[in-house]
Amino acid sequence: MKIHIGENPFRCRICDKVFGRNDSLKRHMKTHSKENDFKCDICDSSFQRKHCLAMHMQKHQEKNYDCGNCDRFFISLQHLNQHVRAIHPEIKLTSVKRGTTSTPEGNSKRVRREGGALNTLTSTFFQPTENTKKDFLLFFDEVTPQLEEKIEEEIQEKGAVKWYGVVKAVFKRENEDGGEERVTPYFRSNVQIELVGDTVGDHVPASFTKILEAVDEFIRRGSGWILDKIVHFELCVAKYQPLPASSYIIIHKKLVDKKGVLNVQNEDKKCVVCCLIAHKLNILAHDSFQVSHYTPHEQEIKLDGVECSVPLNKIPIVERLNNLRINVFGYEENEVFPLYVSKRVDEECINLLLIADEETQHYSLIRNMSRLLGHLTKHKTKHHYCYRCLHRFAKDEMLKEHLQYCNDHSPQHIKMPAEGEHFIKFVNVHYQHPLPYIIYADFESLIVKEVHTSLNTEIIARHEACGYAYVIIGPDGRSVKPIAIYRVENAVKHFMENILNEKEELAAKLTSIVPIHMTPQDELDFRSATHCSICKKALKGDKVRENDHETGRYRAALHSSCNLKFRFPFQIRKSFLSFSTI
Repeated sequence: MKIHIGENPFRCRICDKVFGRNDSLKRHMKTHSKENDFKCDICDSSFQRKHCLAMHMQKHQEKNYDCGNCDRFFISLQHLNQHVRAIHPEIKLTSVKRGTTSTPEGNSKRVRREGGALNTLTSTFFQPTENTKKDFLLFFDEVTPQLEEKIEEEIQEKGAVKWYGVVKAVFKRENEDGGEERVTPYFRSNVQIELVGDTVGDHVPASFTKILEAVDEFIRRGSGWILDKIVHFELCVAKYQPLPASSYIIIHKKLVDKKGVLNVQNEDKKCVVCCLIAHKLNILAHDSFQVSHYTPHEQEIKLDGVECSVPLNKIPIVERLNNLRINVFGYEENEVFPLYVSKRVDEECINLLLIADEETQHYSLIRNMSRLLGHLTKHKTKHHYCYRCLHRFAKDEMLKEHLQYCNDHSPQHIKMPAEGEHFIKFVNVHYQHPLPYIIYADFESLIVKEVHTSLNTEIIARHEACGYAYVIIGPDGRSVKPIAIYRVENAVKHFMENILNEKEELAAKLTSIVPIHMTPQDELDFRSATHCSICKKALKGDKVRENDHETGRYRAALHSSCNLKFRFPFQIRKSFLSFSTI
């Protein structure tokens, strides 16, 4: 019964930390006594836990790195380089290439694979072109397709992966002596976890946003820095191997009190199997936590090669084998958040809670999501929750309407603003940029009789495009070329082909940057400017010139960070398309 009431009877005499089981206390006491029971027979290193010794022994099995200037050898490249720095400082550090991938001539991508920890890290370098090396946003737009393709390749090769990006750039500014000062900072994104390739398209822009925020912070801390060039973007990818869920552990008393989670007391590593059977049997007895209820039914759950315990990245395989819809949620600091949300649309859903205790992770079955998240609202009635963002709704109809939009995004844990933050700031500065080109298009269509029924609707005719016309208006308000008119079959296909060709021509003009041209009046306006023309805040020395890249004409004085964001994407935005019926 101590398990169910959340009592922790075992207390550490030294730090007063409490534990629910005696063996957990014994493992903890070793951290105070510094006992190392597991010793290496090769190098006399010692460890407290057996698995730490096993990881250490892998290093002895790796290839040795010999020093070419003395008789010593090392188990890793890092140790060899440390030795060279200390003993042979005149020698250039050693670098090891695990393989090289060639790319077509003219491609801005250069690939180099390097062995990281346990030879699991892959580094890929993307270099900018002449047109994008002085603009972060242009460079990110250019590199995004190659980056997403590379990450998806790594997912196919490694399974689940973790990745982050690092941008190396050169900044310059004038010093007090009139000379030029240069620095080469690195800007790193957050680590992203990809279980499947579908989330890459959301994570790449988020990583670029984090890098731009780091650039803004760098410019704010060192006033006057101006981007000279972007050196490269480094993509670092490693295989994602989450700790597998294993034997039973005690859940927090707050979760027990909610009475919405079933924690089966399995002593093996089949906690996922027990949860799936528990959902199927739906035993409501007071001893439903006993594993004896579920052991006779283990053969009903198909694993087919998936080892127990089941890691998070193998949950989709268990779903497919058993034709089930499974979601997994995490729990930390009294907060529940989605870890994996199924793409299946089955009405019946199995929700699992992945909890952790020091070295162990364990799956429990969420029987009632409304009770589990009941602390988020004062209303005690049942609520309906979106499993992707954990927003709650009073009616199921409102939830279904919300899912039409939420399903387009990756699972996320939405946090409200902290107390005292009552204002929302406009951050999409690039939306203020005037569009240099506008395309106006008009379609002509014929009404073709066609009688059939679709659901409850009787269709008696359809529109068939028979022609179109469009005109491109340039920055000066005049048409760039004569109006394009087409009146033959396959009008829609012909229109799409032409409009994509127009996009390529316009993109070539936009990527051709004309150097800034300053008149004496422009210089006077720039020197007298005291506030940024975008954010309206004082410039305070952080002042750069913003110009039209197509004409070179000076526009205004901006903060360097505002200037970096004041860009437009090279894509055709659909606003309105006119149709006329004949």
